[in-house]
This record gives sequence, structure tokens and C-alpha cells, in this order.
Amino acid sequence: RWELSASGTGELAVVDDRFVAGAGGNAPGAGGYRVVRYIARKAGSVQIEARNGRAWDAASYSEKKVFSLLVT
Repeated sequence: RWELSASGTGELAVVDDRFVAGAGGNAPGAGGYRVVRYIARKAGSVQIEARNGRAWDAASYSEKKVFSLLVT
């Protein structure tokens, strides 16, 4: 599962965080995608860091993506 965190001088708040099932439906292990929606609370620069892994296994976080945003 992707774990998201935000940092910077701007401020975002999560308004929606859900999983949308793909063709395999809601079967365990089936594919799909995650939708996360934010609302801006304060202008400034924000970095959203997404790490993919298992929450109970810190060593499993091998994939990381960083998104840089400018909130105006």
C-alpha cells in the first residue's frame, strides 16, 4: 500500500482517500488504483512523498515517488 506524507510551507488536507477496484473486482489481491484528493489550506510549496510497502515491515519500502506542488 502507498503511504503518503506532505511537507513544506504550504498546507494540504486530505478530503478523499479510496481504492477503486479494477477488472478483478474486490477479490483479495485484485488490481485497481488509489484515489487521493486534497484541498489547499495554505499557499506555499508542498512536497508529497509516496512510499510503497507494508506498514509492518519498514524494509519493504523500496519504491518512492516525490511530487512537488506550488499552492497559490
